[in-house]
Amino acid sequence: MKNKTVLITGAAGGIGHAFAEVIAEDSCNLVLIDIRAKELRETKQVIENAFPIKIKTICKDLTKDTAAQEIFDELKSENISIDILINNVGMGDFGFFAECDWNKQATIIHLNILATLHLTRLFLPLMIAKGKGKILNVASVSAFAPSPLMSVYFASKAFLVSFSQAIGEEVRSKGVSVTTLCPGPVKTAFQTTVNDAQPEMANKKFSVSDVKAVAMYGYKVLKKERKLAIYGFFAKISVFMMSNLPKQWVCRIMFYLQKQNRKSLFQEKNAE
Repeated sequence: MKNKTVLITGAAGGIGHAFAEVIAEDSCNLVLIDIRAKELRETKQVIENAFPIKIKTICKDLTKDTAAQEIFDELKSENISIDILINNVGMGDFGFFAECDWNKQATIIHLNILATLHLTRLFLPLMIAKGKGKILNVASVSAFAPSPLMSVYFASKAFLVSFSQAIGEEVRSKGVSVTTLCPGPVKTAFQTTVNDAQPEMANKKFSVSDVKAVAMYGYKVLKKERKLAIYGFFAKISVFMMSNLPKQWVCRIMFYLQKQNRKSLFQEKNAE
């Protein structure tokens, strides 16, 4: 897929940064979106020093209703056509919904759902008009289970899987593919943002897969136009179990596991 132009959200770190590196190796030009200006500049510099490609960065807060349109308009004004859209940006929270910070839940919905929908709505018609294009939405194995204590985050990923499969069928005959990537826990800064009041959630027990490996797998299934791709053997086993057990059982199991993880982390922190 050399000489294609790929837009990646959440590109300043984690899976997004890894995607940028992997795709740059394939001689694709990049449009990198993130709210973190300093990290975005550093990402651009590192990749430009390693690969002879064009990179455009846009520092944008995707929780803003106008952000996606502003990105689209800026690229249109510069005659930059997007061949591949990777909706990677996202965040989570941890705790009882009745006690949550509503503003943070609204931010999760904006990042994990609305930003993806709006960017897809803007770029998809152009791909259809050209008769070619690819979209990758980064969801999670979380999509396959309701989870107390992370209810909004898990539900947002379930939405992405359902949405992606639906529009994928709509455009199947139009030369455009829609892939949903569902990794398990990944070594990123995500855990540190799950709950600002609980930095212990960044504990290494929550880190399983390497971001570069996930990005390489994601790019491979994107090129193969897979509709749904679950990364990792244990993730596949988990999804199989969660999909076949009664949802009530799954919900109770997840509640137990989340409470145990929280209890374990607090005990380890107090023992330090």
